[in-house]
Amino acid sequence: MKFTCTKDFLMEAVNIVQKAVPQKSTMPVLEGILLEAEEGSLKLSSNDLEIAIEYTIDADVEKTGSAVINSKTFGEIIRKIDGDEVFVDMNEYSIINIDSRYSHFELKSIDASGFPKLVEIEKENDLIINKDDLKNIIKQVIFAVSEDENRPVFKGVYVEVEENNINFVATDGYKLALRKINNENNKECFSCIIPGKTLNEIHKILQSIKDEIKLYICNNQIMFKTDKCKLVSRLIEGNYLNYKIMIPKESTLSIIVNKRELLNSIERSTIIMNDQMKNYLNFSIDEDKITMTANTESGSSKEELVCETFGEKLEIRFNARNFIETLKVVDDEIIKILFTTNSGPCSIVSKEEGDFTYLIMPLKIRT
Repeated sequence: MKFTCTKDFLMEAVNIVQKAVPQKSTMPVLEGILLEAEEGSLKLSSNDLEIAIEYTIDADVEKTGSAVINSKTFGEIIRKIDGDEVFVDMNEYSIINIDSRYSHFELKSIDASGFPKLVEIEKENDLIINKDDLKNIIKQVIFAVSEDENRPVFKGVYVEVEENNINFVATDGYKLALRKINNENNKECFSCIIPGKTLNEIHKILQSIKDEIKLYICNNQIMFKTDKCKLVSRLIEGNYLNYKIMIPKESTLSIIVNKRELLNSIERSTIIMNDQMKNYLNFSIDEDKITMTANTESGSSKEELVCETFGEKLEIRFNARNFIETLKVVDDEIIKILFTTNSGPCSIVSKEEGDFTYLIMPLKIRT
């Protein structure tokens, strides 16, 4: 194996495939990156047995071949060497020579035969989503994914393809996020649960990719594909909850409020909270005003915020952290919040017809 490539392109590829390299593994080969030099290109691969990534860059290949090289060491070398080009040559003793300008390194390679190859997905169901849309969707729902190992289906994002919409749903039982986009390019209706870990990695990869992205789903696997990159992950098996029945169809109180002002008020209220999981924030809504109060061992706080109110006055209590996490992903400047009772979830929606709905469950008020 012998090739020359641009350092910046190689560094970008290494940064992406390292996202599927485990820090520690009982299989040493998984701690490496598979290099495959083919005519005119270099393919880098990683696999932690949950997520597999392939990334291809242009290369001047003098001799084809493949080898696995330690990911951490290789990445540090490429990151710190000078020069615009990198020269890589593996000799007959499986030693990989890396040269660039004034630097020379020799690394032992690992036999590539034990490296698990990326599984090719049959294109049974496919989605075409604008890259920027997918990036925003992930940001706007991933925060609501559960970390509870006892409820594995909630550790992912439920994707539901309907005739007119594609719905992305996540919930941890305390809050729920629903984001919709139009189903313009897809015909088949289906659903699946994508692991939150996978979408987190995709979100990072999308920061540096300009290509259109396609999703292919078959049985229990999903593949995200661009011109240069492939990521394959297992799907989460199981039945998701019927989230639609959780969304209230009517309300007894609605408010229209500036999102940034509300977020700032809640964040100021949390200054006195040492543990937001145990401390709560009281909302008193009446006559075009929200009054937020908190009492903790450290002290107390009170915030007042002007808003438009329509309906009955209400006293309700929320976990401040759930409200903050939700408001931070809402792009709208003005939002509408709908309430039913002090024991039912509130719904955060756009002031006009929108593409998102967020539910936040209240805390019980002891009388």
